[in-house]
Amino acid sequence: MRRQTTDIINTSEAHVALSFFFNLIKMWGLHNRTAAYSFRGNQRKTYEAYQKNPERPISGELLERISYSMGIHTSLLISHITINNNAHEWLYQPNFAAPLHGKSALEHMLKSRTLDIADVRRHLGMV
Repeated sequence: MRRQTTDIINTSEAHVALSFFFNLIKMWGLHNRTAAYSFRGNQRKTYEAYQKNPERPISGELLERISYSMGIHTSLLISHITINNNAHEWLYQPNFAAPLHGKSALEHMLKSRTLDIADVRRHLGMV
């Protein structure tokens, strides 16, 4: 059964997801202000609240965003592992393939819609 984006995720699942996400933010070299866009737009206060207390429940939508980010991370490691040591550099490079159209994957993901993060995940799944 697929979760609805309005579901509330229990604290143990939320803690695992948020721990991964905060580590990923560091790997991707994002600052807190930029990373806050992952929480549906410029949600800096929400982002900081989760940093202080990752045991809090999270919404299904936030879990979905984190899940797509996990998929992006995994795809980058698999597809770029033999090219260079820092697969995450790809996130910062301009890319002219649809749906990025000359923007970096990171710019596209930071538009703050869940669909934009999913676009990047699908794009990497096709590469």
